[in-house]
Amino acid sequence: MIFGPKSERRKTVASAENQVTLFDHPNDKPTEVQQAVPIKLKTPSKSKQKPKSIFETLTHLEEQKIDFSPELPLEDDYLYIGKKEVKRLAYKPGTYFIQTQVIHSYKHKVEGHIISGQAPLHPIPKCEATIDLLQHIAVSKFVDHLPEYRQLKIMARSGVKVAPSTMNGWMHKIGELLNPIAAHLEKQILNSTYLMIDESTIKVMEGKKNRTHTGYMWIIYNPLKKLVRFIYHPGRQHEIPAKLLESFKGTFHSDGYKAYHTLAEIRPDLIHLCCNAHSRRKFENALTNDTQKANFALDIYRDLYKIERDCRDYRKVHPELDDHLYYNYRYKLRKQLAIPILDKFKDWLEEQSQTLTPSSPIANAVSYTINRWKELRNYILDGKYEIDNNLIENCIRPLALGRKNYLFAGTHQSAQNIANFYTVFETCRHLGIQPGTYLNWYLQNIHTIKVNEIHKLSPNSFLEKFSD
Repeated sequence: MIFGPKSERRKTVASAENQVTLFDHPNDKPTEVQQAVPIKLKTPSKSKQKPKSIFETLTHLEEQKIDFSPELPLEDDYLYIGKKEVKRLAYKPGTYFIQTQVIHSYKHKVEGHIISGQAPLHPIPKCEATIDLLQHIAVSKFVDHLPEYRQLKIMARSGVKVAPSTMNGWMHKIGELLNPIAAHLEKQILNSTYLMIDESTIKVMEGKKNRTHTGYMWIIYNPLKKLVRFIYHPGRQHEIPAKLLESFKGTFHSDGYKAYHTLAEIRPDLIHLCCNAHSRRKFENALTNDTQKANFALDIYRDLYKIERDCRDYRKVHPELDDHLYYNYRYKLRKQLAIPILDKFKDWLEEQSQTLTPSSPIANAVSYTINRWKELRNYILDGKYEIDNNLIENCIRPLALGRKNYLFAGTHQSAQNIANFYTVFETCRHLGIQPGTYLNWYLQNIHTIKVNEIHKLSPNSFLEKFSD
């Protein structure tokens, strides 16, 4: 009733004169038998075949040809035998065009061997888009948060019609090509001595009927080397962080999720740091419940964060300081100024925990902080540790903005491909690299690098090679 075909057309009702009766009355005399009129059945029309190539609808675009001819030792010894053309949809800011690679071939007049021009290899076989267009689509989606269906509308306004499945297939292929470098960045992070870890949700269509599955992006971040890794898992079980950090040895920084405390319990060799920003937020939420006590705690955190700000300002004034000298300065300043403030804060927390109503917001803030006091205080053990894990929270922000626009991933494999894109683009952002420039360079060279040499295509290698 709701989705069935409807029509407001009035049909002509047959009159009694031309109405044919189904049954004659038994007393009626037989009438002359009318000759049967042959009924012409309409043959089903052939469905319109989809164009075999996107270029059948792009004849209006400008074409740019690039010739690739081989170097011939002696031109007189070779006979020109033909050419092969490879067309791809190309993009430069503001316009689309057709790029045609013309590969010329020659045959030796005596020996018969054939020499052809060598065009640059494309990372996706038989792909009808140039690398420039592919990186533009990827950056628009995962950096500028522009989902594919909006990009298709933008392209359609320029007369470029591409099937959604075609564009989606391009992104799948690139996501798979990023697997080696994403795994390399993960290995680099786990080989360090200090990292941050957090998780965030993502909807996946691969679930129960008419419902999406809630998967999780697990993020690990090295604040010293500024490397990021997104890893997708269908769940949020306690054993997942233990498996992710199985080979890690050192200090990990997290929020108050119980899975990280479970990890610290089963791995006593690890040092666990908790986020002071999360603890401070609890007291900020309790301002309407007990303004005086909440303000006291917030003043404590104001003093602690002022020490961190003074350290950063000191480094700006002394840019000649390397990381080792800066971390040593920050450690000494914290030891001198932060420890007395923390001791005072702990005494106040223990005093308040004896008098507050258990279910009140201020009591929840106090108990949250006391239960994690050791982990919250551990940041003063070394100058390279941060007071909170806001840096990894900032890494999650592009994921949060992106999923608001593209809403979900189609499958679990698609979610992992999305993780690869965010891994590369967030690492580029922290290192100050243009993500599109790096992705273009990576796709141009991925087929020229062996698996054990993937470090040559890392963002750090790109930064060293193109430091300007």
